[in-house]
Amino acid sequence: MASPRLTSRLLAISRAATLITIAVMAWYASLPLNLPQFDTASLPLPYLAPAVSLAEVTALMAIAAYALAGWPNFKTLRFGWRRIFTLSLVGLTLLEILSIAWSVQRGLATMQTLHVVVWAAFALMIACADWSASAMTLALLAGLLANSLAGFVEIALQPLVQVIPQNSGLSVVFNGAERWLRIYGLSPHPNLLGGHLAVGLILIPGLFSTHQRIKRMGLIAAWLIVGATLLLTFSRSAWLAVIGGGLVALILLAQGRLLNRLRLKPLLVLIGIGFIVVIVFVLNFRPFLVNRFEVTTVPFETRAITDRIITARLALQIFAAQPLTGVGISQFVIVAARYLTGTSLDWVHNVPLLAAAELGIAGIVLIVSLIISLGAIGVQRWRARSISIWPALVGGGLIALIVVMQFDHYVWTTPQGGLLWAWLVGWWLREDAEHTTAS
Repeated sequence: MASPRLTSRLLAISRAATLITIAVMAWYASLPLNLPQFDTASLPLPYLAPAVSLAEVTALMAIAAYALAGWPNFKTLRFGWRRIFTLSLVGLTLLEILSIAWSVQRGLATMQTLHVVVWAAFALMIACADWSASAMTLALLAGLLANSLAGFVEIALQPLVQVIPQNSGLSVVFNGAERWLRIYGLSPHPNLLGGHLAVGLILIPGLFSTHQRIKRMGLIAAWLIVGATLLLTFSRSAWLAVIGGGLVALILLAQGRLLNRLRLKPLLVLIGIGFIVVIVFVLNFRPFLVNRFEVTTVPFETRAITDRIITARLALQIFAAQPLTGVGISQFVIVAARYLTGTSLDWVHNVPLLAAAELGIAGIVLIVSLIISLGAIGVQRWRARSISIWPALVGGGLIALIVVMQFDHYVWTTPQGGLLWAWLVGWWLREDAEHTTAS
């Protein structure tokens, strides 16, 4: 057993690594892995090649240090709905490991399973650790502001770059012949960045209750920068996510009797300024927005929607052909390209459909068990009216990601999405009030 001094140092290392992980979670920073006997030539999409993200490296450091410190507070996962969640998560991870055996591309399935193990362990660590809610949110904010800065540089450079999406693979919006590059920041895709920004917009108001007034102007400015960046991603799923998640967060705050005058005033200020920013955005980008929603007027958008419908139908066909176990983790694009279409297709932009195709009924049962356990914890807090400010905001963040999952896949397929979901889930699972206090 480690000495108290060593334990303290290990926990400090774990905390620091966790905060770094949260800050760089959305970043497109990864280390390629040259694995022996991995057939990269058989991959239909080049970005599926083996790699480990920077956030996963720091997450592994956090998990290892926390484990060496004796995994404090593990007992919180042994009882009630947290126990059911933990068992379901372990079961889902084991199913994904087993699915390697019936996967077409076993190397890809193995690599994805390793990713999932890291995400699952990170979620359980966050559930047990007592890291400051304020510190974690500030870490997320720092990472998002770095993305915003990079995104604004992209905007400044746009007049100097001719963007041709068919050749570059970049995501743009259209106004006739004019193209506008959607903000990527430091992330791999605007939609993924949008999801992180949506969660950030929901969590940042929690900092107002833990910081002095002198710092609030800076927080308001940061919130507006994050909001402006979210608008410039032109991510429809992220816009819906922040609306849905924000409304749920407000309902939870009201149920917990947390919308007093002290908290409501800065919140109303944020909402009011946010509406002004949205109006300015709409006035300046109205032609692009019209084409973003009236997709039939833009061939590029129409093709994107058509491709999503095709992949959704393929997912249903795959599930019908192999309903019990699915085709294996991370195998949808392999099976779709090799056996159903003969061409490269992207993932299904719907996590429930994608999970059903890859893990079948067994996976669906385990995932439903996870969702039920998370919901049951929320119901317990609702009935007891014991919702404090951070769980209320985290609940809104989780709803935001659930909205995203209906229109995109990155929470299931990428480290950036998987770690974001793991972090929020682990935070939601925290049992005692002291776990949600800020330093």
